[in-house]
Amino acid sequence: MSQPIQQLSLVAPAFRGVNTEDSPIDMDPTFALVADNCVVDENGRLGARKGQTVVTTTKTELGTDVLDAVHKFTSRAGTDYFFSTGNNKILQGDTTLTDVTPASYTITANHWKIVPFNNKLFFFQRGHAPLVFDDITNVVQLVEDYHTTGTVAPEANEALAAFGRIWAADVTGNQNTVYWSDTLIGETWQGHSSGSIDLTTVWPRGFDKVVALAAHNNFLIIFGESSILMYQGAEDPSTMTLVDTIDNVGCIARDSVVSIGTDLLFLSREGLRSLGRTVQEKSVAIGILSRNVRNELNTSIGSLAAEEIKATFVPDDSLYILSFPLRQLVYAFDVRQPLETGAYRVTRWTTVSHHSYFTDIDGNVFIGSGDGIGTYSGFLEKGNPYNLYYQSPQMSFGDTSRLKLLKNISAIFIGGGNTNVTLRWGYGFNGSFKSKTFSIASGASVGYFNEGEFNIAEFSTGATTDTFNAKANGSGTILNIGLEARINGVALSIQGFNLQTLLGKITNG
Repeated sequence: MSQPIQQLSLVAPAFRGVNTEDSPIDMDPTFALVADNCVVDENGRLGARKGQTVVTTTKTELGTDVLDAVHKFTSRAGTDYFFSTGNNKILQGDTTLTDVTPASYTITANHWKIVPFNNKLFFFQRGHAPLVFDDITNVVQLVEDYHTTGTVAPEANEALAAFGRIWAADVTGNQNTVYWSDTLIGETWQGHSSGSIDLTTVWPRGFDKVVALAAHNNFLIIFGESSILMYQGAEDPSTMTLVDTIDNVGCIARDSVVSIGTDLLFLSREGLRSLGRTVQEKSVAIGILSRNVRNELNTSIGSLAAEEIKATFVPDDSLYILSFPLRQLVYAFDVRQPLETGAYRVTRWTTVSHHSYFTDIDGNVFIGSGDGIGTYSGFLEKGNPYNLYYQSPQMSFGDTSRLKLLKNISAIFIGGGNTNVTLRWGYGFNGSFKSKTFSIASGASVGYFNEGEFNIAEFSTGATTDTFNAKANGSGTILNIGLEARINGVALSIQGFNLQTLLGKITNG
């Protein structure tokens, strides 16, 4: 006896992000096996990420190299200065990159930490004498030349401006000492209230090395590779006290440490972690925010050097983005609200060359790459279209023994005018898909994610939607839905799928 056609809905696909850890069979369909070049917007819809809009037009001084650091410095006078580092040079400017490296100064690497402090900009890198810029002299020069007393600043790989001074650590041959400058004078490192502390006897296991420094909730945070130290009273370093140590959890990459306002996120050997939860739980096994992609993320890290890992926070989209430039891969973690497991929703951005980041006080995100300086904006990647990919888990709809004969798929989209979309469906685990291609109507356009038009104007008063119906065929006990969209300058999000399915006979296995 024939069975009636059942209407099955896949609402808010990938609302929980990518999950490559759990069994894909009958995984919650609000997870995805693939969600590439996507974000989950604040309304729970899977949509296209923004692209990299390059603003640099003349990059002769960069040559064929990439920008490993980028910084926008705003002086007290309100003037904006852009600095970046690449091709063993200090570069200034955004549209045109100009070499401002001090004369007779030799640079052998580009892993600079750029720190603004007291209307000056300081440049630190291991094995290099620190540099300084201010808008009065309007030149980049050695700290020891800038200061009339001839002070020698530490050639540190990490630096932090906090508690009224600059802190520095990780110098060649000494990764156990933290130095601090004089109060409000970032160029003075001897005498006055400057000083240092040796952490050799402080590390909980007797040995570690400083990777990163941070300030959070009035604590000085010192990240080692395998432990974390927290100091109170850093306003007066001579009397500050150690108030907490965390053993067996540390940070593996300086530039992964990012403030998201209420917390600090950092990359450990086990994956992405939050300082707040680490302090509370003090456990390696729990509190891993990247648990849904844990093994995949660890594989992506592989043998990468620390300087090949970059991160920043996109406040308008509530995204912590973690980049592996050599892999052309970004993991985008939505930090609005963790899932019930404590993990963050995550999507992947592929074929992107994000070599450095800077997020300014207004929330603008600047990206350094081989093309110069760009912004995280628009829906083109360096002026070119890019592909959004989605693939659902393998779905049995609660019954792995009964055949499903898919008859029709309705895919509902918001925006995406003139976007070409390929809808795919398949059965089982062989990766074979049938497909139909179509183009979304030209009138289906919306504003950018998390901007007025997207969230207030159109989306709250009836956004333009488009529904595509595809006649489907084939059968199997396990059903898989996929989609590829060519993003070409217009925002697109996926509202959901409606599946008309005939339930067939029970199979023998």
